[in-house]
Amino acid sequence: MALEPCRDCKTDISTRARICPHCGLNRPHDLAIQHWLNAVAKHCCIWGVLLTVLAIILL
Repeated sequence: MALEPCRDCKTDISTRARICPHCGLNRPHDLAIQHWLNAVAKHCCIWGVLLTVLAIILL
């Protein structure tokens, strides 16, 4: 049984755990979810910067 950090609280937990006992996160080792969340955050950041620049230009 290996230990890996939870993707939310970073506490080392068993790779067999379905829920992190420390923070309660479901599927704490599911990297597909983490990659998707990172991609969404990246795109939101890019759009936020672009909209801010556009607003400054228009004002």
